[in-house]
Amino acid sequence: MTSYGKITVDVPRDRNGEFQLPSLPTRKQRVDSLETTIIQLYQRGVTTHQIAELIEQVYDHCHTPATISKIAASVSNQVKQFHKRPVAKRYAIIFCDAVYVNLRRDSVAKESIHVLLGITPEGHKEILDYAILPSESALNYADMLKSLKMRELEQVLFFVSDGLVGLPDAVQNEFPRAKHQSCWVNLMRAVNRLVRSSERKIVLDALKRVPLLPLYVNSIASLRMCQEVLGECIDLDNS
Repeated sequence: MTSYGKITVDVPRDRNGEFQLPSLPTRKQRVDSLETTIIQLYQRGVTTHQIAELIEQVYDHCHTPATISKIAASVSNQVKQFHKRPVAKRYAIIFCDAVYVNLRRDSVAKESIHVLLGITPEGHKEILDYAILPSESALNYADMLKSLKMRELEQVLFFVSDGLVGLPDAVQNEFPRAKHQSCWVNLMRAVNRLVRSSERKIVLDALKRVPLLPLYVNSIASLRMCQEVLGECIDLDNS
């Protein structure tokens, strides 16, 4: 079965049965493009019965809902392998964050996708792990970090996250020597709540320039400028 409909292929046979057709692997009944389409429809929440009807209308070939489920199940094996794969022993930074999306189970409801994004000492980004759970919590991240330790992770220099309660403690329990830093965006939101509306734009414009500066010395100079804007002392040694 192909995107052009059903095609009958006569495969030559040799005495030893070693002939391989490059365009269609042995005993394969569907091309990868069709399987990819089915998987993408399934990921978007289309039911197996609806997918079977669409395939029949477009390609004039009947796929039972059971066949669709079997094709979609191949994704589950890829997910399991992703969660078991080994990771690097050392990462410079790991970002911890979550996003709420609508997921279809028995019904459609918002659930939290926890994501751990690592940055290697060379500066390469890598999705280390993810987990789909009802709500975001520090305990969920702690379980994910334990899983990474079992997958050969040994050292992390910095963890960066939003203001989730309990997350800094969860990080310290798993990686005592790592430092935790709040995301700059969330820090600006916290400052935004504490500044008078008439002065908010001036203060936030000054803060926006700090993380964009490439050198530590320039960042310290920018923080000094923020001191003047805020009109109060900021302890840079503890900031």
